[in-house]
Amino acid sequence: MVIRKATLDDIKIVQNLNYELYQLEQKCYDKHLSDNWSLSEKGRKFFEAAIKNKLVYVAVVDLEVVGYIHFDIINMTYYDFDICEICDICVSEKFRRKGIGKLLCEAVFEDCKKRDINHFSVTASFKNESAISFYKKLGFENLNLTLVKF
Repeated sequence: MVIRKATLDDIKIVQNLNYELYQLEQKCYDKHLSDNWSLSEKGRKFFEAAIKNKLVYVAVVDLEVVGYIHFDIINMTYYDFDICEICDICVSEKFRRKGIGKLLCEAVFEDCKKRDINHFSVTASFKNESAISFYKKLGFENLNLTLVKF
């Protein structure tokens, strides 16, 4: 397996993986998500920009992209440091629970270390116990609670 920066050739598979992620999220955790966004022209342009800005990594097994992680660097004016936000991560269902998600996160951590960024955030549905457990194993801890009204 190889973890590498995504290229523009990876856009379609990243869109499809994001669609897979949003299908699950919408079904189980957030009915307000627009699951078709991933495959739309807006979705394509979004991921194209993220890839061009070197903010997407992919996991490749036997020449097949089986997972991706998208992150962003946030300048929070009320902190004295930048924060890396893990925006989304998805590993194809048949490749889950094999350590690929952890390797994708570690690639982002290493990338950020080179940028002198040592603070990370991620948002997960409070009902998504497997995601919360995954992030806690990587050293994340509860800090804030986000409340929404739709």
